[in-house]
Amino acid sequence: MRHLSVAVLVCILAAGACFADETSDVFNLLDGGLMTSGTGGEIFFTLNANGTVNAGLYTFAGSGDILAFGFDSPGSTPLAESNFQSVTPISEGGLPDMYGYGAAGSGFACPSTPTGCGTGETWTIGTPGEFTSVFQAVTPGNSSFVMETQFGWWAADPDPLPEPSSVLPVGVILGLAALVLRRKRTA
Repeated sequence: MRHLSVAVLVCILAAGACFADETSDVFNLLDGGLMTSGTGGEIFFTLNANGTVNAGLYTFAGSGDILAFGFDSPGSTPLAESNFQSVTPISEGGLPDMYGYGAAGSGFACPSTPTGCGTGETWTIGTPGEFTSVFQAVTPGNSSFVMETQFGWWAADPDPLPEPSSVLPVGVILGLAALVLRRKRTA
């Protein structure tokens, strides 16, 4: 019984160490107002095993091409961004406050071509070992993500998705509880 108590304690403590390893949202604010029909695109940040963040940005039909993107990163220095898949941005760093969304500490501007960065871009944020959670790269809050297309400025707020392994401690605890109940019934 003593070993069982220690195992339950370890599982409870492990549950407290879980973190969000992904966040995503849709751009549903256009030029400062809530869109009642449709959205402008989608953003996702996923924690990589090497401690960097994989980012993806896509516009939806009729939203236009990506001209610039920014996100509210902690600190005063823009985060390192690399491995752009579609188009290499002409500049990296923050974006100014547009429509009261707030200034974005990190991000990029696309080349001045008719299609900018196109309708989608994926890239890497940070350096290996820099992050243990996506929320070390983006600060949740009012309009944490901003995107400029030919049709205006879009904003979105991050929604955390639970880390898959955070379900493991709960499953272990439930399994141990079932085992204890079973042993009590047979005794």
